[in-house]
Amino acid sequence: MADLALAAARIVAGSDHWPGRSPYEGISLVPGGYGLLLRAGQAPQLVDITAITPVEDLQSGAGQFGSALTQAVQYRVSAAGATVGADLSGGLDSSAAVVLASRAGQVHAVTYTDGYTSPEDASFAARIAEHTDIEHTIAHGTDEDLPFSFPVGQPTGLEPAMGAALFEMDRTYLTPVAGLPLHLTGHGGDVVLDATSAVWVRLLQGGERRAAHRQVVTYARLRNMAPGPFWKGLRDTAALGRAGVLEKAVKQLEKNQPEATTGMTGWSWCRMGPAASWLTADGRAQVAALLRQAAADTTQPEGADEFDQWAALRFTGAAGRGWAPYADALGVRPVYPYLDNTVVRAAFAVPPLARRGHYTFKPLLSSALPDLPDWLLGRRSKGSFTPPAGHGLPAAPRPAGRSPHRQPSGHDRPVRPRGRDRHSRPPGAGPHPDRIGGHAPDADGLLVAHRHLLSRRGVMLTPANHIHYATDEHGIVLLDVRTAKWSMLSRDVSRIWQAIVTNGTADGLADELAIPTGRDPYAVRQGIDNLVNQWKRDGLLVDPTRAPRRRRWKR
Repeated sequence: MADLALAAARIVAGSDHWPGRSPYEGISLVPGGYGLLLRAGQAPQLVDITAITPVEDLQSGAGQFGSALTQAVQYRVSAAGATVGADLSGGLDSSAAVVLASRAGQVHAVTYTDGYTSPEDASFAARIAEHTDIEHTIAHGTDEDLPFSFPVGQPTGLEPAMGAALFEMDRTYLTPVAGLPLHLTGHGGDVVLDATSAVWVRLLQGGERRAAHRQVVTYARLRNMAPGPFWKGLRDTAALGRAGVLEKAVKQLEKNQPEATTGMTGWSWCRMGPAASWLTADGRAQVAALLRQAAADTTQPEGADEFDQWAALRFTGAAGRGWAPYADALGVRPVYPYLDNTVVRAAFAVPPLARRGHYTFKPLLSSALPDLPDWLLGRRSKGSFTPPAGHGLPAAPRPAGRSPHRQPSGHDRPVRPRGRDRHSRPPGAGPHPDRIGGHAPDADGLLVAHRHLLSRRGVMLTPANHIHYATDEHGIVLLDVRTAKWSMLSRDVSRIWQAIVTNGTADGLADELAIPTGRDPYAVRQGIDNLVNQWKRDGLLVDPTRAPRRRRWKR
């Protein structure tokens, strides 16, 4: 059963405070950095597997990181023995991976653009492709490809994931590389190559007030902003500590007085977004209880920089895990070299403060791989997928029917949905330069969670009203009363139809059909997906949770 209280807490306060909890009641997760030790006759035990050996400074660890990243990319490309796919956004992370990959084999890179993405990013992507002499496809998306379109036929994973909202965009630009042995991405580069203003909170925690103030002032002046409010926010956060910040959030929820954040206040362990005002009284009580439990958790790092890098790593890893069913449906096998164990260990061995650059963007990359093009390493700007997400959300289909957040008795409802705050930042658009624990909670997360909860309840697909069916000893017979057309389904196809009308989905059926007969489960799954999509196109099946997408009128 879905843990609705935890789902609400993650939307309101971020996902970083409960690394060992899954979206389902009674099911735990093995947090990133840990392994599960199983011994006969003993209870399972979490064991630390980080094995990180700290180094003194950036230069001391740059060589090890460069070797680890190079091997993580090139070993896979060489082992593939064929052309591999790769994301190429034009940013440092994906560009570095593509350059390394091109030195080990053939690469087909893909780039997504639309009317809202950064033209500068596309320009850098084209320049990298020319520099490496690789095949490069630039997909030009339309308004129909924007996030939150939720197209008919897209899969559903085991947990809420932004991949669900980005499925149409992903399909648009990944189609040219579908079926290749692997697909390199730059996901995780922000986590291992950079650090946030949590490093200055850590300086304050260690009593290095003067050093922290000097860096904060430099940072603010480079961005033409007043350092005073930014400095005060960091100083207050350091004074409270992790438990104090969480307890402050608890009190705000209990009083129903969430603190409004204005301007740039820097990193914090927890800063509730506008979603806090959407909670019902019972929802506030449940989220407050979970935050109080998190405040008492002694297994979490107390140092701001260490907490932040692990929270960001786990968040990014969870995003990759959540995208797996969507990648599978698109025929893509994603590879995340920046999340390799050896790469993470080498990066986290370097002090986070050393990875935070004022004048050099991601200094660890330039120190570790100095042979990358100077015009790439010298880039200081960075595009974002926030604008496409912001334009896609207003037109997103709102699920029809009763939401699982809205139980029959009003006091049981944890979340009371309202409109989207226009200043909020969509999750999945890439880490914020000063991410708040790696996640910015707002209406995007609510919509994705809502959609996921409905789909997991098995109500996503149902026969259309004009379709009637009956079962006999040969299989299932369908009647379309609009056309008076009969169709006889074979035994296997009848099982697919029966699974959908019973559960709302054919998930898991491929293994049941393939394994007993020795067939390839992946091929069977593809066949099932194609058949179900055809039924949808023919109007035999409908999605009752999907409302028609609003038409965009041009002036």
